[in-house]
Amino acid sequence: MRSRRSRFGELIQIDGSYHHWFEDRADKCCLLVFIDDATNRITTARFCKHETTNDYLSALEEHMNAYGKPRSLYSDKHGIFRVNNKKNITGKEITGFGSVLKDLDIELICANSPQAKGKVERANGVLQDRLIKEMRLGNISSMEEGNLFLKEYLQKHNEKFSKDPLCPEDAHRPLKEDLTEIFAHKEQRKLSKDLIFQYGGDLYQINPQIASFGMKHAIVTVVNKKGSMKVLYKGNNLSYKKYCQAETQAQVVDRKSIDSWLNKTERKVSRKHPWR
Repeated sequence: MRSRRSRFGELIQIDGSYHHWFEDRADKCCLLVFIDDATNRITTARFCKHETTNDYLSALEEHMNAYGKPRSLYSDKHGIFRVNNKKNITGKEITGFGSVLKDLDIELICANSPQAKGKVERANGVLQDRLIKEMRLGNISSMEEGNLFLKEYLQKHNEKFSKDPLCPEDAHRPLKEDLTEIFAHKEQRKLSKDLIFQYGGDLYQINPQIASFGMKHAIVTVVNKKGSMKVLYKGNNLSYKKYCQAETQAQVVDRKSIDSWLNKTERKVSRKHPWR
């Protein structure tokens, strides 16, 4: 057993809980929960189809707009938070979510087991009991209605279950950064000798007229902000064009994302396809 942190905002435990939150009134979905370690206060909760980087960033933005920047986040080892590739021995590779936290100067800590982040796990169990009953009485039947209802419900929940921190000082820091720029999805790609890179299942080629010989096999940064994509090399914006659709190998899906993966739209195979 470890003692809870002393200040509000010093450590925020985060997790996603897949459950039939709306019983038989809607499909199974995920509830993202942010809970403060010092006070047991749920600072943010939101329904989503499944755990994604964008959903966690939206929840983090909601938390920061209300309280400021927390000192650290405590999560599991989901691929959103940690690069679990065995080749990442040094730990230098980070995910898009980790990159955002680095820009915001928020430390990310990954628990080795669900029991290590017991506060958020226990909170999920309480919500699966009390929140479901409340939404049943209110005939809440969709994620949109649920997210609106959560704002009212969390106030009552925190009044009942939250505690006073051991230290009255608030550990949150004021938010001064431009979140639109920081939340832009950034990934690094290596150019081929033909100045081609793969992103999002497609192949793109850098305009050879503006590229230099030294750019072959260079590392570029792909910035995806609200559907618009730009490619940066040493801070300079490069022009590019779509080359073709890439062939991809089998996807690796963890246990927390398998439901959303299996529920995706199936690809229809033509009757004249050789498999038939």
